[in-house]
Amino acid sequence: MKKLNRSVVLNLMATIVMAVAFSCAGPAKKSNPSHSYESATEETGSAVSSPAVIETEAKPDTKRAPIGSEDALSQGIKKQNDAEIIKVSHDLLMANPANFKALNALGMSNYKKGKYKAAEYFLNKAIKANSNESGLYNNLAMVKLAQGEQREAVKLLKTGLNQKPDDIGILTNLGAIYVAQKDYPIAEVVLETVFKSGTKDIKVLSNYATSLASNKKYAEATSIYKKLLSDNGSSREIMLNYSIHLIENIKDYKQGLELINRLKFVGAPEGARNLIIDLENKAKSGVK
Repeated sequence: MKKLNRSVVLNLMATIVMAVAFSCAGPAKKSNPSHSYESATEETGSAVSSPAVIETEAKPDTKRAPIGSEDALSQGIKKQNDAEIIKVSHDLLMANPANFKALNALGMSNYKKGKYKAAEYFLNKAIKANSNESGLYNNLAMVKLAQGEQREAVKLLKTGLNQKPDDIGILTNLGAIYVAQKDYPIAEVVLETVFKSGTKDIKVLSNYATSLASNKKYAEATSIYKKLLSDNGSSREIMLNYSIHLIENIKDYKQGLELINRLKFVGAPEGARNLIIDLENKAKSGVK
């Protein structure tokens, strides 16, 4: 039988939490992960499901924050009001040209518009103003990744990790890169910390399961896939990745075929039709 094409990915969070996603073919008999990145944000601190933001908390809407204050900047970010973010950031920088929160906000505003050089300019200035803030390195790394500069992104993420070894956003992004590079032993170590933090993000958990399976820790990978499917029963990507694991890794052809049939009923992920046909044929041969 021909070798399966494993260009299987989950939707990446442009996040970059970037959701920048890229896919790569996995080694024989390994499921290909979705490479999910934690997205960079206008606020400092790597964005996770509950961001560890050092930005001052926004005040309730019943009392608007003073114009040009960091609270006003935080409010603009929470509302995703780009015009307000830019105006307040400029006001803050007029008062203090080294306000790293304002510089970071302008950097990420440009990043989201695809203006990467401008984003780099502001983020580099932010790092110069506060070299101890791990989230700034994470955000600049996301800009580098968006431009295909993976090596530089890894360097920045490692520098950020030196500032804060338990930064979940940075660990998530490093893990996703290592999975993409098929460096599964290191990816497993990095993502284990994220897993133990209690993350429920399906892309992060999928990357971790892929690392475990690639390191032949099949029982642990199976446990994660079962939980993912239980919590996200309608996710076609989870169904596909789990079926690959069942059929290719642990040879549970019966359950794998059941999952393939279920996936065919709801509709295969884009670009996965030939892969599903190959998996189905292999599972049917194994069941006989």
